[in-house]
Amino acid sequence: MKLKSFKFFFSLSIILLFASILKGEEKIDIWKNTKEKKNNVKIETDQNFSKEKNINIQTNSQTPLDQKIKIEENLSNDSEEAKVFGIYDPSQNDFDLNMWSPTKAEDVRASLKRIKKMKLSKTSNEILESILMSFSFPPQGMDEKEFANLKISWLIENNRSELIESFLNQNKNFNGKKKAVQFLVDQNIAQANLKQGCEKIEFIDTTIKDPYLEKFKIYCLVFNNKNSQAQLLLNLLREQKQSDKFFDDKIDFLLGISEKTSDKINEKNLLNFYLSSVTIKNFNYETSKKTKKEIWQYLNAANLIKIDDINDKQKLKSLELAANEGQIDDNIIFDIYKQISFNLSTLINAKNIYQTLDESDARSLIYQKYLLSESTESKLEYLFLLDELFHKNDLKNIHSSLLSNAIQEIGIDNIPENYKEIS
Repeated sequence: MKLKSFKFFFSLSIILLFASILKGEEKIDIWKNTKEKKNNVKIETDQNFSKEKNINIQTNSQTPLDQKIKIEENLSNDSEEAKVFGIYDPSQNDFDLNMWSPTKAEDVRASLKRIKKMKLSKTSNEILESILMSFSFPPQGMDEKEFANLKISWLIENNRSELIESFLNQNKNFNGKKKAVQFLVDQNIAQANLKQGCEKIEFIDTTIKDPYLEKFKIYCLVFNNKNSQAQLLLNLLREQKQSDKFFDDKIDFLLGISEKTSDKINEKNLLNFYLSSVTIKNFNYETSKKTKKEIWQYLNAANLIKIDDINDKQKLKSLELAANEGQIDDNIIFDIYKQISFNLSTLINAKNIYQTLDESDARSLIYQKYLLSESTESKLEYLFLLDELFHKNDLKNIHSSLLSNAIQEIGIDNIPENYKEIS
């Protein structure tokens, strides 16, 4: 066997063995350790590495004769051929189309569930990804629909948008297709990249019957100034009773059919929230602890996060929490800190005064003092003091990038010895 193949098999064995140890089970064997010979296995796929409906995939494992006969008998009796879904040709990594076949479905589900709780290394993730996304028959007790959906769910959970597109390009009809397309659509809306998001409508074909995606398709036609086509599809959606009052109101306004639109912000889904933001004059959304992650992402990407009253401490604290959780850019917080006004006396005596101030004001004062400092030692003093203040309120993630970038800019060799251990 090739060295590359050995590394893949050895590493995966470690992953599955470790996952099984967590629950005291035996290692799952997803292939047979027999002498391997090249053999042609005939299957139906929807991928691009063959233009034929029935393709021959070269593998380095010999399919047992009784298993091969059983597959052929099943295909003959059911008058349809087994389908496999994936991205990679299994022969590229010396994998076998039947590598999952000896494994029970419940073992695969349990192991993947446990692996999700583990923090795998980059290499281990790549190995697992290669195995999951290779074209293969499903495990025992799992049909092709569940196996395809399992693959898509894994890609979504790991935010692998590029691979989702590859999966959609290489597989025509599969269970979970609607979920995959909606993930791509929402991801682009969240990034305020509607141009690219509208390019994803090529995946919304006649096999997908979903009102949400049809509405997005209609909006994209409006976005691309194809109003007559948008109106036609909207009428069709209305006839099918798949539209709703909110969407009708927004599209009619964007098409110029009506001059007014509702000022009510709709948070039911990301598309509705986006339509609210682009149709409401002086759009102003009050965030809260209940604000969904995807809405935070969109607000951040569209530069819609603002604080009208710089003295609104509750609003600032909610933004600090969002930044700490990675929902908005840290720089938004530091930009707000710079806007908070302090008199000259307060700035001069910052080290003695900051403890008497509100927590957010204290961080703002020390941050401004850091920016005003000229010497390296003074900068570091206020930088690490600011770090303490963020840690005190469990907001350390906001300051971590600032601290790292500042130390890199100063240079590790220029940092005094008393700070090196801390950094």
